[in-house]
Amino acid sequence: MIMKKGLLILVTALLALSSCRKETPAEEGVRTYALSSLRFELTIDRLDTKGIKSGWESGDKVFVFFSGVTGAYVTMSFDGSNWSSTPSNGQVSLTQTGELTAIYLPYVGNVKPVYSDAWHFSVVSESYFLQAEKVEYYIQDMEDQVATLGATLAMTKATDASAQFYVPKTPGYNETMLLSCNVVTPTGLAGIASDGTITSSGGSQGDWLTGYPATVDGEQGFYFYGMIADTPGSDNYFVLKDDSGSYYKHYYKGSTSLAARKSYQLPAFDAWPGVSTQVNVAGYQWFSLSDGASSLLEAGTPSAAQPSADGQNLIPSKTAWEGLMDSQKATLFSLTIGGVPGVLVADKLLSSQYFFLREGDYWSSASGFFFRVAPGGACSVESGMPESAYVRRILNVTSGGLTDPIDGGEI
Repeated sequence: MIMKKGLLILVTALLALSSCRKETPAEEGVRTYALSSLRFELTIDRLDTKGIKSGWESGDKVFVFFSGVTGAYVTMSFDGSNWSSTPSNGQVSLTQTGELTAIYLPYVGNVKPVYSDAWHFSVVSESYFLQAEKVEYYIQDMEDQVATLGATLAMTKATDASAQFYVPKTPGYNETMLLSCNVVTPTGLAGIASDGTITSSGGSQGDWLTGYPATVDGEQGFYFYGMIADTPGSDNYFVLKDDSGSYYKHYYKGSTSLAARKSYQLPAFDAWPGVSTQVNVAGYQWFSLSDGASSLLEAGTPSAAQPSADGQNLIPSKTAWEGLMDSQKATLFSLTIGGVPGVLVADKLLSSQYFFLREGDYWSSASGFFFRVAPGGACSVESGMPESAYVRRILNVTSGGLTDPIDGGEI
């Protein structure tokens, strides 16, 4: 009797143990699911991004990438009210739990991510992006045998030190626009690694930012985005050009320090001074860029820039160059524009009159003298003859009772 009772207890214990094993999802961690057969319950939230983005708009897309999975992704599309989920083609397996990374990029249109060592958006250059990096997800089996993947995507801005700029478009200019500002560094999304890590792209302060077409309050224009310098100062110089490399317009805004996490609307394209605009700085009429040139400057020799037949276009004299260094007449500050270091020269009394000189030497009409913009923006009139120098022309105008000579003499 005692033996039977002991056997009964042993059987009962084994049954209980067997029951416990059935309730324990021992194989949960190794189960796999085809991406195309999943139902997605992804909640998308966006934290405050101030001037960068104020809310979701119809047509917005968020791309979801799974850590360790390189062959597929999910596109979340917003219709103005709700998000829909569309997995890319292909059968890719996921473990029941893991990590994912989500990215929002503006202006992508129909662009699709491409995988090559990492995920990339091949035609997207400098631009802000919202991110949700390495978010934990889970997969749950439903009663109807359709597996559901769930996660909450809290989309946050890429950086606190960023700002964006908007330039209304002028009819007739439909090219891709590039913008450079002396206190702004281009940045953007470089890619998403296979482990879900987000990498950023970056350049140097003053490098070109890529513009993306956008419509604001029914007006077409271009958006630009970059990082504000740690010490931006109070003078900002902007240059716009098209994607062919021709310089079009420039704009100088003094006494206004740019702040991070802000949106700035710059003047309409036609309001920016053009390539050959004549400006009055330190009592002389200078060409804002190079006379008739499509770039910021031109190289040459004294003989290549002799006065024109009408005697109006001249190489600056030693006195004219020295006037730029007179703190009572002009303000100079060092900057890099479009990746080119140099100095901005603005009239002391009228800041709308200014021009840019890149780092290097410039011919003077006075024999044995030339003007130098040294690294760091220091300017000086040097004696001697450089091997080569840039040409900067002025008009033959009266300044201080003296007329700029055309015979190469010094005044």
